[in-house]
Amino acid sequence: MDIATVSVVASALVALGTLAANFIGGERQRSHEADLDFEERVWEEKSRALFAVIKECRVMIDSDDSLTDDTRQSWALYLSRRLDTLTDAQATVEAFASTRCRTELTGLVEAMRSSGVKDYLGNRVDRFEKEWFDVLKYDPNTMPTSDLLDDIKRRRRFQEWADDAKKEAVADFDPDLPDLQGRAQRLLDAARESVRRPKD
Repeated sequence: MDIATVSVVASALVALGTLAANFIGGERQRSHEADLDFEERVWEEKSRALFAVIKECRVMIDSDDSLTDDTRQSWALYLSRRLDTLTDAQATVEAFASTRCRTELTGLVEAMRSSGVKDYLGNRVDRFEKEWFDVLKYDPNTMPTSDLLDDIKRRRRFQEWADDAKKEAVADFDPDLPDLQGRAQRLLDAARESVRRPKD
């Protein structure tokens, strides 16, 4: 084989090697960029859920009203709202947070439910009372009598639904507030730690 042929073959092999290296490098770069994009989306979802958990725990910990007959209903509705937010975050926490954070969240949710805290009732009362209030936006002096009577019926219906939800909220409601607040503190600590760390 003469020198010219060797030179051409060597040049072709170098060119092929360069193309292969560029292709492999490009594939690695695309894969790396896809991984970074996924990690960014996961972090946004994870941090949103954990920040919601931290906020709810902080609110529970900072609540210093004692549980009395006069505050029982407000506590039941208040904890129901907290429970809704915590359970909304549960799937994301389960997917992306640390084992400690998942365990503490599950423990707090179970303790709240076993204390008689019921899902959705606090938010249901809020919705019915908003609907009741929205009916008041119409001027009764300019409304036809039949419409006014219909609005009065609607207001009464919303009020009855809100009252029923309040009664349901206090049925079997018997929380150990210091225990729930202690659990909330442990969950808050675990969630803070989990924001900065990958799932274990």
